[in-house]
Amino acid sequence: MRTLSIILSILLTGLTTSAYSQSHACRGRIIDTSDGSPVIGATTVLLDADSTYIKGGASGENGLFVLNNLPHGHYLLKVSFIGYRETIMEIDTGTEGIEVPLEPSATAIDQVTIIARSVISKSDRKVILPSGEQTRTSTDGTDLLRKMQLPRIMVDPMTGEVTMSAGREVQLRVNGVEVTHYGIAALSPEDILRVEYHDNPGVRYGDAGAVIDYITRKRNSGGTVNGSFMEALSSVKTSRDDILSAAFNRGKSQFSFNAALQHRNQRWTREYDETFRFPDYSLHRLEESEETPFDKKIFRSSLQYTLSEPGNYLFNTQFRFTFQDFPSGLEDRRGKIRAEGSDSPVSIYGNTAEKTKIPALDIYFQKSLANDQVILLNAVGTYSTTDNVRQYRETEQETVLTDIRAQVESDKYSLIGEGIYENRIGSGTLTAGVRHSQSYTENTYTSNSTAHVSLRQAETHLYTEYQGRAGRLDYMAGLRGARIYYSQRGLDREKYAWEPSGRVAYELTKDLNIRYRADLKTHTPQIGYLNDIQQQIDRYQVRRGNPDLKPFRSLEQTITLGYTRPQWAVEWNVGYIHQFDPVMESVLYEDGWFVRTYENQRSFRNFSSELSLRVKPWKDHLSISVTPVINRFISKGNTYLHTYTMYELRGAIDFSYDWFIANANMITPPRSVYGEQVFDSQQSYTIMVGYKRPLWTFLIGAMNPFTKNYHIHSENWSTLNPVRSDIHTLHMSRTMLVKLNIKLSYGKEVRAARKLLHNADTGGGFISGSKN
Repeated sequence: MRTLSIILSILLTGLTTSAYSQSHACRGRIIDTSDGSPVIGATTVLLDADSTYIKGGASGENGLFVLNNLPHGHYLLKVSFIGYRETIMEIDTGTEGIEVPLEPSATAIDQVTIIARSVISKSDRKVILPSGEQTRTSTDGTDLLRKMQLPRIMVDPMTGEVTMSAGREVQLRVNGVEVTHYGIAALSPEDILRVEYHDNPGVRYGDAGAVIDYITRKRNSGGTVNGSFMEALSSVKTSRDDILSAAFNRGKSQFSFNAALQHRNQRWTREYDETFRFPDYSLHRLEESEETPFDKKIFRSSLQYTLSEPGNYLFNTQFRFTFQDFPSGLEDRRGKIRAEGSDSPVSIYGNTAEKTKIPALDIYFQKSLANDQVILLNAVGTYSTTDNVRQYRETEQETVLTDIRAQVESDKYSLIGEGIYENRIGSGTLTAGVRHSQSYTENTYTSNSTAHVSLRQAETHLYTEYQGRAGRLDYMAGLRGARIYYSQRGLDREKYAWEPSGRVAYELTKDLNIRYRADLKTHTPQIGYLNDIQQQIDRYQVRRGNPDLKPFRSLEQTITLGYTRPQWAVEWNVGYIHQFDPVMESVLYEDGWFVRTYENQRSFRNFSSELSLRVKPWKDHLSISVTPVINRFISKGNTYLHTYTMYELRGAIDFSYDWFIANANMITPPRSVYGEQVFDSQQSYTIMVGYKRPLWTFLIGAMNPFTKNYHIHSENWSTLNPVRSDIHTLHMSRTMLVKLNIKLSYGKEVRAARKLLHNADTGGGFISGSKN
């Protein structure tokens, strides 16, 4: 295997070196836009799409410049001169006679004029250069992302949460460091140089559906303090999203702190229409629900130190702490159950309270070597402790029919280590890496009796990937080898798998491109599903884990066709996911109980089609996007076959003029079909208007102004235990929104060093006794 890797590396090096040897030149002239005269002595810098320096020079007599010995490709040409606004334009090597206009500026020589496209499409990502209007009118990094209206990306204007179609994971990063959406909301728009949208992320990003990386300025002195405060009020709901961040810079060092508090307090009703099909009869129960509280508090904080020298090294260490307190959840129940054939209703009470603490230490080191080589090392240690208490009671005419009190105490220790080597060869990049994760989980289940369960899990991945370009064709080939191991009570499981991936992108014209990607992946069952513990749900049901679950494979394919112009853009994305032997829920009947457990089923398929349309009818003052989506699900279990089609429509309008800003958003909260379970939520609407100044922004608006009752629907199609559940508000769901942003900053700005790798473990490891 080692010999084969060496041979492949030599072949790839030879190919890319040959391509690199075919050099080209770019020639042009720099002129003053006021009178057309040549600008002599202007600085010319050639950058690739990542803003990496390639070559530089200066304009000579008659404003002429030339950049020689360049590999074929697409670049950014940055031209600057004292007294003029800096200009950035996209060029191709071999282009002759480029005319670069410089606009005189006596008062704002730090402004930038963007010529041609502000969105540059690559094979694995889009590089987005925010316009001056977008930067000026955005309140924070999250708001800037919302204004960009990226295909398949949804930004909740109230919470700031970033999600993706089909429930795929979205990784958010700042200069390569993975953060939560709270970290994005702490960014000042003026500090954001560009946003890299990896809609085809490579093997180093794991199973992420998309990666959004903010590349920001770094200051070498002074500091910043940012605050964002969002309040939502209605007759049945209060909500708070508060963020405070601070950074202090001195030379090569930066100290930063980030704290965020999210609080949700509201009242819902949850109603069930449920049938239990026993071997000799059926029991139909209807639940008449009373208003039930939902309360959730999440506190996240991060203390970080960075030592960096751009182009040489980056050392980053951070301590993260998360505290979650859920006194009551959406699955809580209060009300009465009326059973078919019975005149006496049954009163029910259900409550699940959970507290979780997650401290984590992350150490990262990145070193640049000669000849465009980079080494990255990362180690993350995490400790997660969870206390889950569930109560459920049914009474009939003061007679207790069922009284359940179950407690789960879970402690999980995990360590993740990763090392990556990158070598940029000509216009291509060779990446090789190893990632190992090890976790140990100790669970204590207390109900009628006490049980202790220990779980050990380990995954090792070796991977390599090569990205290159041949003319208008971008391509990527990757291969990952995986070893998966887990153990419980002396039962050991081990599996080896190969995971190939490939991607091609072809630039039909400068504005039109097509991309195709295929990935073969191996999925490990959730560690909580592997518990061999049984927990009672209600009078008739129990939930049980399955230690015999096996890892399963999936084939994922996407085709994307995109056309981008300065004032409008369209992208059509078609996807297909086929999971083989997936782990999905089953309902069995054993010994008088309906058992909800997990099994490897036969297959799961998802066909998706999403068309994103964006238009700017009034420059950057007005932007409108519309996205219709269709999803077709085919779920094939060991004893069932279900098909289902979901439709959704998303839209956004963003307006700004002078210091006035306004936006309207229609988003779709998570919707999914998996196994025999359907989760379908109603469209959500927000409208906000406000006034923005350099140091503060104030907005006021409404959520769901046209909706009386907000509705969440779910179903389980099990033959033995079909269930229909509806969650909604009894009163008006309209909510008033108020948001205030403030910022203070001082100090000089320099180019930021980037952390290119991040790992984290935030998952728990126990099986829940809740109904859903």
